[in-house]
Amino acid sequence: MDLNGLFDDATVFDREDERKLVEIVEVVFCSSLAISEHIQGLHNLAVTKIVPNALHPASFERFFGRELSVQPGLVGYVGAISSWFDFDSVLALLDSNPNITVRLWGPCDVEVPQHERLHKMGVVPHEQAIEVMHSCAVLLLPFVLNDLILAVDPVKVYEYVSTGRPVVVRDYPQLLHFGSHVRRYETVAELVSRVEDALEEKGRSQTLISDFISENSWEKRALLMKRVMS
Repeated sequence: MDLNGLFDDATVFDREDERKLVEIVEVVFCSSLAISEHIQGLHNLAVTKIVPNALHPASFERFFGRELSVQPGLVGYVGAISSWFDFDSVLALLDSNPNITVRLWGPCDVEVPQHERLHKMGVVPHEQAIEVMHSCAVLLLPFVLNDLILAVDPVKVYEYVSTGRPVVVRDYPQLLHFGSHVRRYETVAELVSRVEDALEEKGRSQTLISDFISENSWEKRALLMKRVMS
């Protein structure tokens, strides 16, 4: 699911263990093309199959038909907050619009800048995390692009889309398969524009959301893997 050797705590022994493992297995399932290419580079006979990430439908279907309260102007991020988080762009977004508040839910190993409308909310259980996603007017994925991020197929984006809330993401190739389910940006000006457009969105079709959830379940991914192994 990641280029594990690029994490700060990865050791020489971790990388060597990965290489040895690739040598003895029949197939490696990878969540992105970049990870597949990395695995193939470890051993010239490595067999890889790309199986994207997914979600658990029941966690989101339980919200179908419920009247949910959305907080106007609330832009949310749910996930790990680390060196790949683009605080500069988020601060610029806040400075561009006094009606926007940004809340961050998840484990944090970096210092969060001080801003009266930027709030670190801490870690919450997964079910509660899904509830807070539904409460946000816009869900945001503000990543700094590096080799680690460029290889990630973020589970969180699948979950964001499944809430039916507008989603704004930093544009990079691995996110292309989300199509029109997300709004993409490259520059700060585009980020501001995409978020402001998203704040005006009236909501998305329940059918569209249901179809997305159905097509991106872990059960569907398991069937892909089963066909490879049979």
